Amino acid sequence: MAFSDKHKLKELKDENLRLRQAVDELTLLNELATASAGTGDLSEVLKNIIKKSMQAVRAEQGVITLIDETQDNELRTLVRTSLTSGTDDAFRPNDQVLGWMHLNLKPLTINSPNDDERFPQTKWDPAIRSILSVPLITKGKLIGVLTLYNKLNPEGFQPGDQRLLIIIAAQSAQIVTNARLSDERAHVIQLFGQHTSPAIVEQLLKADPDTTGERKHVCIMFLDIRGFTSFSERRMPEEVVAYLNQLFDIAVGIVNEAGGIIHQLLGDGFMAIFGAPISHGNDSWLAVDASLKIIQRVREECDAGRLTETRLGIGLHAGEVVAGSVGTAIHKEYKVTGDVVNLAARIEGLNKTYDSQLLVSDAIIADIGSTDRDSTGRASEGQISEKNDAENFSIGFQAEEIGEVDVRGRDRPVRLFRLA
Repeated sequence: MAFSDKHKLKELKDENLRLRQAVDELTLLNELATASAGTGDLSEVLKNIIKKSMQAVRAEQGVITLIDETQDNELRTLVRTSLTSGTDDAFRPNDQVLGWMHLNLKPLTINSPNDDERFPQTKWDPAIRSILSVPLITKGKLIGVLTLYNKLNPEGFQPGDQRLLIIIAAQSAQIVTNARLSDERAHVIQLFGQHTSPAIVEQLLKADPDTTGERKHVCIMFLDIRGFTSFSERRMPEEVVAYLNQLFDIAVGIVNEAGGIIHQLLGDGFMAIFGAPISHGNDSWLAVDASLKIIQRVREECDAGRLTETRLGIGLHAGEVVAGSVGTAIHKEYKVTGDVVNLAARIEGLNKTYDSQLLVSDAIIADIGSTDRDSTGRASEGQISEKNDAENFSIGFQAEEIGEVDVRGRDRPVRLFRLA
Protein backbone atom coordinates (compact mmCIF):
# COMPACT_ATOMS: atom_id res chain seq x y z
CA MET A 1 0.00 0.00 0.00
CA ALA A 2 1.38 3.41 -0.98
CA PHE A 3 2.35 5.94 1.71
CA SER A 4 -0.39 8.33 0.62
CA ASP A 5 -2.99 5.58 0.92
CA LYS A 6 -1.78 4.66 4.41
CA HIS A 7 -1.88 8.33 5.39
CA LYS A 8 -5.43 8.71 4.09
CA LEU A 9 -6.49 5.54 5.89
CA LYS A 10 -5.02 6.83 9.15
CA GLU A 11 -6.79 10.16 8.70
CA LEU A 12 -10.05 8.32 8.08
CA LYS A 13 -9.60 6.21 11.23
CA ASP A 14 -8.77 9.33 13.26
CA GLU A 15 -11.83 11.10 11.92
CA ASN A 16 -14.03 8.10 12.71
CA LEU A 17 -12.59 8.07 16.23
CA ARG A 18 -13.35 11.78 16.68
CA LEU A 19 -16.88 11.31 15.35
CA ARG A 20 -17.46 8.34 17.67
CA GLN A 21 -16.13 10.38 20.57
CA ALA A 22 -18.40 13.30 19.66
CA VAL A 23 -21.42 10.98 19.43
CA ASP A 24 -20.55 9.43 22.81
CA GLU A 25 -20.26 12.90 24.36
CA LEU A 26 -23.58 14.05 22.91
CA THR A 27 -25.23 10.84 24.12
CA LEU A 28 -23.80 11.39 27.61
CA LEU A 29 -25.00 15.00 27.75
CA ASN A 30 -28.45 13.98 26.50
CA GLU A 31 -28.66 11.25 29.17
CA LEU A 32 -27.57 13.76 31.80
CA ALA A 33 -30.18 16.32 30.71
CA THR A 34 -32.91 13.66 30.51
CA ALA A 35 -32.13 12.24 33.94
CA SER A 36 -32.04 15.70 35.52
CA ALA A 37 -35.24 16.86 33.80
CA GLY A 38 -37.17 14.06 35.45
CA THR A 39 -36.91 15.66 38.89
CA GLY A 40 -37.06 19.15 40.32
CA ASP A 41 -35.25 18.07 43.48
CA LEU A 42 -31.77 19.59 43.71
CA SER A 43 -30.18 16.67 45.59
CA GLU A 44 -31.45 14.21 42.97
CA VAL A 45 -30.08 16.40 40.19
CA LEU A 46 -26.67 16.49 41.88
CA LYS A 47 -26.68 12.72 42.36
CA ASN A 48 -27.45 12.23 38.67
CA ILE A 49 -24.57 14.50 37.65
CA ILE A 50 -22.07 12.69 39.89
CA LYS A 51 -23.27 9.25 38.79
CA LYS A 52 -22.99 10.10 35.08
CA SER A 53 -19.59 11.74 35.64
CA MET A 54 -18.17 8.72 37.45
CA GLN A 55 -19.46 6.37 34.76
CA ALA A 56 -18.09 8.51 31.92
CA VAL A 57 -14.63 9.04 33.40
CA ARG A 58 -14.53 5.70 35.27
CA ALA A 59 -13.83 7.06 38.75
CA GLU A 60 -14.52 5.48 42.14
CA GLN A 61 -16.05 8.48 43.91
CA GLY A 62 -17.52 11.89 43.19
CA VAL A 63 -18.62 14.98 45.05
CA ILE A 64 -20.33 18.27 44.22
CA THR A 65 -19.69 21.35 46.32
CA LEU A 66 -21.86 24.42 45.73
CA ILE A 67 -21.47 28.08 46.60
CA ASP A 68 -23.78 28.98 49.50
CA GLU A 69 -24.92 32.52 48.71
CA THR A 70 -26.54 32.83 52.15
CA GLN A 71 -23.24 32.19 53.96
CA ASP A 72 -20.79 34.71 52.50
CA ASN A 73 -20.44 32.69 49.28
CA GLU A 74 -18.69 29.81 51.02
CA LEU A 75 -18.32 26.47 49.23
CA ARG A 76 -20.54 23.91 50.94
CA THR A 77 -20.55 20.18 50.21
CA LEU A 78 -24.03 18.97 49.30
CA VAL A 79 -23.69 15.50 47.75
CA ARG A 80 -21.02 12.81 48.05
CA THR A 81 -21.24 9.37 46.52
CA SER A 82 -19.07 6.31 45.98
CA LEU A 83 -19.16 3.25 43.75
CA THR A 84 -17.69 1.03 46.45
CA SER A 85 -18.98 2.36 49.76
CA GLY A 86 -21.80 4.26 51.36
CA THR A 87 -22.13 8.03 51.18
CA ASP A 88 -20.91 8.44 54.76
CA ASP A 89 -17.59 6.85 53.81
CA ALA A 90 -17.09 8.89 50.64
CA PHE A 91 -14.23 11.38 50.48
CA ARG A 92 -14.83 14.94 51.53
CA PRO A 93 -13.38 17.64 49.25
CA ASN A 94 -10.08 19.02 50.45
CA ASP A 95 -10.21 22.66 51.61
CA GLN A 96 -6.94 23.45 49.84
CA VAL A 97 -8.26 22.07 46.54
CA LEU A 98 -11.50 24.03 46.90
CA GLY A 99 -9.55 27.18 47.67
CA TRP A 100 -7.35 26.61 44.61
CA MET A 101 -10.43 26.13 42.42
CA HIS A 102 -12.03 29.27 43.84
CA LEU A 103 -8.97 31.33 42.95
CA ASN A 104 -8.01 29.80 39.60
CA LEU A 105 -11.39 28.80 38.09
CA LYS A 106 -9.85 26.10 35.92
CA PRO A 107 -9.58 22.28 35.87
CA LEU A 108 -7.21 20.55 38.27
CA THR A 109 -5.73 17.08 37.81
CA ILE A 110 -3.66 15.41 40.55
CA ASN A 111 -2.36 11.91 39.88
CA SER A 112 0.17 11.79 42.70
CA PRO A 113 -1.29 13.78 45.64
CA ASN A 114 1.67 13.43 48.03
CA ASP A 115 4.13 14.62 45.37
CA ASP A 116 2.11 17.53 43.97
CA GLU A 117 4.10 20.75 44.42
CA ARG A 118 0.95 22.90 44.42
CA PHE A 119 -0.16 21.43 47.75
CA PRO A 120 3.02 20.68 49.70
CA GLN A 121 1.45 21.03 53.16
CA THR A 122 -1.73 19.13 52.45
CA LYS A 123 -2.44 15.90 54.34
CA TRP A 124 -4.25 13.58 51.96
CA ASP A 125 -6.41 10.62 52.84
CA PRO A 126 -4.17 7.57 52.21
CA ALA A 127 -6.96 6.04 50.08
CA ILE A 128 -6.90 8.92 47.56
CA ARG A 129 -4.81 7.96 44.53
CA SER A 130 -5.91 10.58 41.98
CA ILE A 131 -8.13 13.65 41.75
CA LEU A 132 -9.89 15.43 38.90
CA SER A 133 -11.70 18.65 39.79
CA VAL A 134 -13.48 21.15 37.52
CA PRO A 135 -15.37 24.38 38.24
CA LEU A 136 -19.11 24.79 37.64
CA ILE A 137 -19.53 28.22 36.07
CA THR A 138 -22.60 30.05 34.73
CA LYS A 139 -22.45 33.54 33.23
CA GLY A 140 -18.83 33.85 34.31
CA LYS A 141 -19.70 33.14 37.95
CA LEU A 142 -18.48 30.17 39.99
CA ILE A 143 -21.44 28.29 41.46
CA GLY A 144 -19.65 25.13 42.58
CA VAL A 145 -17.01 22.47 42.04
CA LEU A 146 -17.33 18.92 40.65
CA THR A 147 -14.62 16.56 41.89
CA LEU A 148 -13.91 12.92 41.04
CA TYR A 149 -11.56 10.62 42.96
CA ASN A 150 -9.50 7.56 42.03
CA LYS A 151 -9.50 6.78 38.34
CA LEU A 152 -10.04 3.03 37.93
CA ASN A 153 -7.04 2.97 35.59
CA PRO A 154 -3.91 2.96 37.82
CA GLU A 155 -2.25 5.51 35.52
CA GLY A 156 -4.67 8.12 36.82
CA PHE A 157 -6.76 10.76 35.08
CA GLN A 158 -5.71 11.63 31.51
CA PRO A 159 -6.21 14.79 29.39
CA GLY A 160 -9.18 13.12 27.69
CA ASP A 161 -10.83 12.61 31.09
CA GLN A 162 -10.34 16.27 31.96
CA ARG A 163 -11.76 17.36 28.62
CA LEU A 164 -14.83 15.15 29.08
CA LEU A 165 -15.45 16.38 32.63
CA ILE A 166 -15.18 20.00 31.45
CA ILE A 167 -17.93 19.29 28.91
CA ILE A 168 -20.07 17.65 31.59
CA ALA A 169 -19.46 20.56 33.97
CA ALA A 170 -20.44 23.13 31.33
CA GLN A 171 -23.89 21.58 30.94
CA SER A 172 -24.21 20.61 34.60
CA ALA A 173 -23.69 24.20 35.76
CA GLN A 174 -26.86 25.32 33.99
CA ILE A 175 -28.77 22.25 35.13
CA VAL A 176 -27.74 22.96 38.74
CA THR A 177 -28.67 26.63 38.40
CA ASN A 178 -32.13 25.70 37.10
CA ALA A 179 -32.60 23.11 39.85
CA ARG A 180 -31.59 25.60 42.54
CA LEU A 181 -34.02 28.15 41.15
CA SER A 182 -36.76 25.53 41.14
CA ASP A 183 -35.81 24.61 44.71
CA GLU A 184 -35.94 28.25 45.79
CA ARG A 185 -39.25 28.77 44.02
CA ALA A 186 -40.72 25.75 45.80
CA HIS A 187 -39.38 27.09 49.11
CA VAL A 188 -41.01 30.48 48.50
CA ILE A 189 -44.34 28.84 47.69
CA GLN A 190 -44.07 26.68 50.81
CA LEU A 191 -43.21 29.69 52.94
CA PHE A 192 -45.76 32.15 51.56
CA GLY A 193 -48.51 29.77 50.45
CA GLN A 194 -49.83 28.06 47.36
CA HIS A 195 -51.97 31.11 46.55
CA THR A 196 -48.95 33.37 46.00
CA SER A 197 -49.02 34.52 42.38
CA PRO A 198 -46.15 33.60 40.02
CA ALA A 199 -45.36 37.31 39.63
CA ILE A 200 -45.01 37.76 43.40
CA VAL A 201 -42.88 34.60 43.61
CA GLU A 202 -40.52 36.05 40.99
CA GLN A 203 -40.32 39.33 42.94
CA LEU A 204 -39.48 37.43 46.11
CA LEU A 205 -36.79 35.40 44.35
CA LYS A 206 -35.18 38.57 42.98
CA ALA A 207 -35.48 40.55 46.19
CA ASP A 208 -34.36 37.69 48.49
CA PRO A 209 -36.21 39.29 51.45
CA ASP A 210 -35.13 38.77 55.03
CA THR A 211 -37.53 36.21 56.51
CA THR A 212 -35.77 35.72 59.83
CA GLY A 213 -38.04 38.18 61.65
CA GLU A 214 -38.13 41.95 61.31
CA ARG A 215 -40.41 44.88 62.09
CA LYS A 216 -42.43 46.09 59.11
CA HIS A 217 -45.20 48.58 58.46
CA VAL A 218 -47.96 46.62 56.71
CA CYS A 219 -51.62 46.73 55.82
CA ILE A 220 -53.69 43.73 56.89
CA MET A 221 -56.86 42.72 55.05
CA PHE A 222 -59.53 40.38 56.41
CA LEU A 223 -62.29 39.26 54.04
CA ASP A 224 -65.39 37.33 55.06
CA ILE A 225 -68.48 36.06 53.19
CA ARG A 226 -71.66 37.24 54.88
CA GLY A 227 -74.27 34.56 55.56
CA PHE A 228 -71.99 31.74 54.50
CA THR A 229 -73.10 29.37 57.28
CA SER A 230 -76.77 29.44 56.31
CA PHE A 231 -75.80 29.26 52.62
CA SER A 232 -73.69 26.15 53.12
CA GLU A 233 -76.42 24.45 55.18
CA ARG A 234 -78.81 24.63 52.21
CA ARG A 235 -76.35 23.37 49.56
CA MET A 236 -74.60 20.14 48.73
CA PRO A 237 -70.91 20.07 49.68
CA GLU A 238 -69.87 20.03 46.02
CA GLU A 239 -71.88 23.22 45.39
CA VAL A 240 -70.27 24.95 48.36
CA VAL A 241 -66.77 24.04 47.19
CA ALA A 242 -67.51 25.22 43.63
CA TYR A 243 -68.90 28.51 44.96
CA LEU A 244 -65.86 29.13 47.18
CA ASN A 245 -63.47 28.33 44.33
CA GLN A 246 -65.29 30.78 42.06
CA LEU A 247 -65.30 33.55 44.66
CA PHE A 248 -61.70 33.01 45.76
CA ASP A 249 -60.60 32.92 42.14
CA ILE A 250 -61.87 36.48 41.84
CA ALA A 251 -60.71 37.83 45.20
CA VAL A 252 -57.33 36.11 45.41
CA GLY A 253 -56.55 37.10 41.84
CA ILE A 254 -57.23 40.77 42.58
CA VAL A 255 -55.13 40.67 45.77
CA ASN A 256 -52.23 39.12 43.87
CA GLU A 257 -52.50 41.70 41.07
CA ALA A 258 -52.29 44.44 43.69
CA GLY A 259 -49.08 43.01 45.15
CA GLY A 260 -50.65 41.46 48.23
CA ILE A 261 -50.03 37.97 49.59
CA ILE A 262 -52.77 35.63 50.76
CA HIS A 263 -51.52 34.78 54.21
CA GLN A 264 -54.22 32.32 55.20
CA LEU A 265 -57.51 30.93 53.89
CA LEU A 266 -60.10 30.91 56.65
CA GLY A 267 -62.84 28.69 55.27
CA ASP A 268 -65.29 31.41 54.24
CA GLY A 269 -62.70 34.15 53.89
CA PHE A 270 -59.02 34.96 54.07
CA MET A 271 -56.33 37.15 55.55
CA ALA A 272 -54.00 39.03 53.20
CA ILE A 273 -50.85 41.08 53.77
CA PHE A 274 -49.78 44.18 51.86
CA GLY A 275 -46.25 45.41 52.59
CA ALA A 276 -44.48 42.22 53.69
CA PRO A 277 -42.17 40.67 52.83
CA ILE A 278 -41.99 43.23 49.98
CA SER A 279 -43.33 46.77 50.26
CA HIS A 280 -44.47 48.74 47.22
CA GLY A 281 -44.39 52.05 49.10
CA ASN A 282 -48.16 52.55 48.95
CA ASP A 283 -49.42 49.31 50.44
CA SER A 284 -52.50 50.70 52.19
CA TRP A 285 -53.64 52.38 48.96
CA LEU A 286 -53.16 49.10 47.07
CA ALA A 287 -55.16 47.23 49.73
CA VAL A 288 -58.03 49.74 49.52
CA ASP A 289 -57.99 49.62 45.74
CA ALA A 290 -57.99 45.80 45.77
CA SER A 291 -60.88 45.74 48.28
CA LEU A 292 -63.05 48.02 46.16
CA LYS A 293 -62.26 46.03 43.02
CA ILE A 294 -63.22 42.77 44.75
CA ILE A 295 -66.56 44.24 45.87
CA GLN A 296 -67.26 45.67 42.40
CA ARG A 297 -66.28 42.47 40.56
CA VAL A 298 -68.39 40.26 42.84
CA ARG A 299 -71.34 42.64 42.33
CA GLU A 300 -70.92 42.37 38.55
CA GLU A 301 -70.74 38.57 38.65
CA CYS A 302 -73.87 38.39 40.81
CA ASP A 303 -75.80 40.81 38.56
CA ALA A 304 -74.83 38.73 35.52
CA GLY A 305 -76.10 35.56 37.20
CA ARG A 306 -72.69 33.91 37.14
CA LEU A 307 -72.32 33.94 40.92
CA THR A 308 -74.76 33.23 43.73
CA GLU A 309 -75.90 36.44 45.43
CA THR A 310 -73.01 37.39 47.72
CA ARG A 311 -72.27 40.11 50.23
CA LEU A 312 -68.77 40.56 51.57
CA GLY A 313 -67.23 42.09 54.65
CA ILE A 314 -63.69 43.49 54.41
CA GLY A 315 -61.67 45.13 57.17
CA LEU A 316 -58.35 46.97 56.77
CA HIS A 317 -55.88 48.21 59.34
CA ALA A 318 -52.24 49.28 59.07
CA GLY A 319 -49.35 49.39 61.49
CA GLU A 320 -46.17 47.73 62.62
CA VAL A 321 -45.81 43.95 62.89
CA VAL A 322 -43.02 41.46 63.33
CA ALA A 323 -42.79 39.46 60.10
CA GLY A 324 -40.71 36.33 59.50
CA SER A 325 -40.67 32.59 58.98
CA VAL A 326 -41.90 30.41 61.82
CA GLY A 327 -41.77 26.64 62.18
CA THR A 328 -39.34 23.74 62.10
CA ALA A 329 -36.64 22.67 59.68
CA ILE A 330 -39.23 20.38 58.07
CA HIS A 331 -41.97 22.96 57.63
CA LYS A 332 -41.91 26.74 57.92
CA GLU A 333 -44.47 29.42 57.16
CA TYR A 334 -44.23 33.18 56.84
CA LYS A 335 -46.14 34.81 59.70
CA VAL A 336 -46.94 38.35 60.79
CA THR A 337 -47.46 38.97 64.48
CA GLY A 338 -48.83 42.02 66.23
CA ASP A 339 -51.91 43.87 67.40
CA VAL A 340 -52.44 45.11 63.83
CA VAL A 341 -53.63 41.64 62.82
CA ASN A 342 -56.09 41.32 65.69
CA LEU A 343 -57.55 44.78 65.13
CA ALA A 344 -57.97 44.22 61.37
CA ALA A 345 -59.98 41.08 62.17
CA ARG A 346 -62.13 42.99 64.68
CA ILE A 347 -62.74 45.78 62.15
CA GLU A 348 -63.91 43.26 59.55
CA GLY A 349 -66.39 41.84 62.04
CA LEU A 350 -67.90 45.31 62.59
CA ASN A 351 -69.25 45.29 59.02
CA LYS A 352 -72.22 43.38 60.46
CA THR A 353 -72.92 46.22 62.86
CA TYR A 354 -72.77 48.99 60.25
CA ASP A 355 -74.25 47.03 57.31
CA SER A 356 -71.12 47.85 55.34
CA GLN A 357 -68.79 45.92 53.07
CA LEU A 358 -65.52 47.80 53.61
CA LEU A 359 -64.41 49.35 56.88
CA VAL A 360 -60.96 50.85 57.42
CA SER A 361 -59.17 52.37 60.38
CA ASP A 362 -57.84 55.93 60.60
CA ALA A 363 -54.36 54.40 60.17
CA ILE A 364 -55.34 53.44 56.61
CA ILE A 365 -56.64 56.96 55.94
CA ALA A 366 -53.40 58.44 57.30
CA ASP A 367 -51.29 56.12 55.15
CA ILE A 368 -53.18 57.02 52.00
CA GLY A 369 -53.15 60.75 52.73
CA SER A 370 -49.40 60.80 53.40
CA THR A 371 -48.32 59.37 50.02
CA ASP A 372 -48.32 61.27 46.73
CA ARG A 373 -49.61 59.10 43.89
CA ASP A 374 -49.73 59.23 40.13
CA SER A 375 -52.89 58.62 38.09
CA THR A 376 -52.73 54.87 38.76
CA GLY A 377 -52.41 55.33 42.50
CA ARG A 378 -48.75 54.32 42.46
CA ALA A 379 -46.60 56.14 44.95
CA SER A 380 -44.23 58.72 43.50
CA GLU A 381 -40.81 57.56 44.62
CA GLY A 382 -39.26 59.67 47.32
CA GLN A 383 -42.23 62.08 47.56
CA ILE A 384 -44.25 62.50 50.73
CA SER A 385 -47.01 65.10 51.08
CA GLU A 386 -48.18 66.75 54.27
CA LYS A 387 -51.82 65.61 53.78
CA ASN A 388 -52.25 63.43 56.83
CA ASP A 389 -55.65 64.84 57.77
CA ALA A 390 -58.44 62.37 56.93
CA GLU A 391 -60.78 65.21 55.84
CA ASN A 392 -58.32 66.22 53.10
CA PHE A 393 -57.97 62.73 51.72
CA SER A 394 -59.47 61.86 48.32
CA ILE A 395 -58.45 59.10 45.92
CA GLY A 396 -61.56 58.73 43.83
CA PHE A 397 -64.11 57.33 46.30
CA GLN A 398 -66.07 58.50 49.31
CA ALA A 399 -64.91 57.84 52.84
CA GLU A 400 -67.74 58.17 55.34
CA GLU A 401 -66.47 58.70 58.85
CA ILE A 402 -68.24 56.52 61.39
CA GLY A 403 -66.34 57.99 64.31
CA GLU A 404 -64.79 56.56 67.45
CA VAL A 405 -65.91 52.97 67.94
CA ASP A 406 -65.36 50.66 70.88
CA VAL A 407 -63.71 47.45 69.76
CA ARG A 408 -63.84 44.26 71.79
CA GLY A 409 -60.58 43.58 73.60
CA ARG A 410 -59.25 47.16 73.35
CA ASP A 411 -59.08 49.84 76.02
CA ARG A 412 -59.38 52.76 73.62
CA PRO A 413 -61.89 53.30 70.82
CA VAL A 414 -60.83 53.13 67.16
CA ARG A 415 -61.73 55.74 64.56
CA LEU A 416 -63.39 53.98 61.60
CA PHE A 417 -64.39 54.92 58.04
CA ARG A 418 -66.87 53.23 55.73
CA LEU A 419 -65.69 53.02 52.11
CA ALA A 420 -68.37 50.65 50.81
